[in-house]
Formats: sequence, structure tokens, C-alpha cells
Amino acid sequence: MTWRSSERARWLGWTVVFGLVLVGSGWLAQLPGMGIVSFALPLIAAFLIGWRYRSFWWAAGPAAALLTLLTAGILWSLFGPQVPKETAFGMRTPREQLGDPFALLIFVLGFPLGSALFGVSAAAGVWWGLGRDS
Repeated sequence: MTWRSSERARWLGWTVVFGLVLVGSGWLAQLPGMGIVSFALPLIAAFLIGWRYRSFWWAAGPAAALLTLLTAGILWSLFGPQVPKETAFGMRTPREQLGDPFALLIFVLGFPLGSALFGVSAAAGVWWGLGRDS
């Protein structure tokens, strides 16, 4: 007899894994010449997880991971250490940086576009994974 976890538990686990991939790709984006790698890595991960997981519920996983990370970043900026640092708009604390136009652009455009892009990649992986069963 083999042990098998519930679909919800597997979805949550793969969502956490995808969140870690997003954090890692954000770290890679800071290195010189790694911009395209940091963009392609989450797309490939969403596809491969969908290929392995094979449930269309996975298409919501990348959006959940992205929303969780954005929420954590906002909370850290609001309640974390308020040490000023040099930005394009002068010396600003993390709380003040939330009102910057670039930060607002990330929240307003980055979440919906990132969720849609990663969701399509995840759904394509699920579709491809389901096709290998036929």
C-alpha cells in the first residue's frame, strides 16, 4: 500500500515550492546578466510543476504564491526596520518607498500580469502532463 497525500496538500506544497522559486529568481535578478534567467526560471518552474501535478487547480498556485510574497513585502515595508536608504527619489524609508510610482506600478501591473503569465504557463504544463497519460 502506498501513501498518497490529498490534492489540497499537494497544491499547497507545490505553491510553496513555486514561492521559493520566485524568491530565488528575485535574488538572481540582482546579479549582472541574469535578467532573462530570473524571468524564465519561474515560467519553466510553473510549467514543470503543472506537468508533474496534473490538476488544473495548479493554475491558481502561482497567483497565490505571488500574492503571498507581495503581501509579505508590503507588511515588511510597513512594520519592518525603517532604515533610510538612497533611492531614485532621495533618502527614503521602506514605508515611504511604498508610495513611489515604481512600487505602485509593480503592485498595480506586476501582480495581474505576473499571475496571468505564470498561470498560463502552469495550465500549459498541466495540459501537457495530462496529454502524456493518453
